[in-house]
Amino acid sequence: MRINDETFAVRMEPLKPWTVAGDPKLKHLSKLTSNIYDSLDDLSKSNRIWLKNNYPGVLKILVDMDAAGDAFDLHEGNIMLRGNVPVLVDPVYDPGSME
Repeated sequence: MRINDETFAVRMEPLKPWTVAGDPKLKHLSKLTSNIYDSLDDLSKSNRIWLKNNYPGVLKILVDMDAAGDAFDLHEGNIMLRGNVPVLVDPVYDPGSME
């Protein structure tokens, strides 16, 4: 929502950190996402199918990022949970942000 001409606010939601220890699906998702560097070409066809079957929303975001040419920044620190649903937070690497 707009606060003034130069300031906006966003509604935040409670998310919790995730751990892959007890959930094999999350462990596999963590392994897949941490191996995507330049594009979705880094994923095998079987891993794309697994992602489509288990986390289609995540795959949609990754496809859109890939099409836009965004650099991936996916690791456990950038994935949180809304209940049992993984949420990608800050999944795009921005080299200019380090300047």
